Amino acid sequence: DNMQGTTSDERLLMDIYRESNQEMLSANMPLREWVTNNPTLRGMVEHDYTGYSVPEVTSVLGLEWEVKEDRLRLKRKPDGEGKLTRRSLLSKVQTAFDPLGLLTPITIRGRMLVQQTWELNLGWDDPLPETVCQEWDLVNKDLAELHEFTFPRSIGCTGRDYDLHVFCDASSRAYG
Repeated sequence: DNMQGTTSDERLLMDIYRESNQEMLSANMPLREWVTNNPTLRGMVEHDYTGYSVPEVTSVLGLEWEVKEDRLRLKRKPDGEGKLTRRSLLSKVQTAFDPLGLLTPITIRGRMLVQQTWELNLGWDDPLPETVCQEWDLVNKDLAELHEFTFPRSIGCTGRDYDLHVFCDASSRAYG
């Protein structure tokens, strides 16, 4: 199992590290891995866990976390080849796992394409028409480029007051 937490208070961070180790050890379940972007804690972990080094990239909530840069990126499996069917299209679209919804403006196009295939009344394993395949090629190209896009893990709140301005528009074809 994994646990993820965040704090900007270094003292609290060190307390969590020590207490977590003590509690889990007392239950005979010693912790074996830590990932942190805090240099002080990183040094403690690498000292306390001989031979262990904190990884540069790790998985968090289905995303890749570039630890030192403290940035997240989409973790997407490469798109496989083969004939395009409703089943394979749905599978390919779902490889763009975006639990926070930050990439929805791009990923929504794939979900809309899946929705279009329902209107064709085809079986799950029937080949899709060429027009759908061409549209998928465009969507897939955009999805492949998402792996290059990174964004900050923390969108820090520093105790200041913030205003949230929301603009939206209704759509008969998409939600998200």
